[in-house]
Amino acid sequence: SYDVFVTMDVDWSHDPSHLPQLVAGTETCDVAIGSRYCDGGQIEGWPLRRRVISRAMNGLSRLILRLPVHDSSGAFRAYRVDALRRIELDKVQATGYAYLEEIVWHLRRVGVTFVETPITFHERRAGRSKINIGEAVAKALTLVRLATKR
Repeated sequence: SYDVFVTMDVDWSHDPSHLPQLVAGTETCDVAIGSRYCDGGQIEGWPLRRRVISRAMNGLSRLILRLPVHDSSGAFRAYRVDALRRIELDKVQATGYAYLEEIVWHLRRVGVTFVETPITFHERRAGRSKINIGEAVAKALTLVRLATKR
């Protein structure tokens, strides 16, 4: 019975103060993505190496999959529930973080509209990153698999 479904990291890298702006984005588009990489978006607390890798991977996803967003790997999102119902979620095969790009890819294919809302992404204050070489390989394989379905 909900109109909007929101996802976010709970390690304090996503500031809850951005929630009203993010949800407001769904008034004009089907999906609002809290973006580090749109005008006004920022990252605090990451070393240069991590920034470069993240920016490059998002650019690669945008280029290879023709995704209409600059931050396809961010988990801070607000979805209109009726937009999510337009895709078959059980068809999402990616595991780990690559599922984020795959969700955007499926949604784009059914004509869903997107908006990116600038956020400041903070280095986590709780827990630790699960990104490792296995995640990188899984993402690369996901990109190849989806690109071949275009």
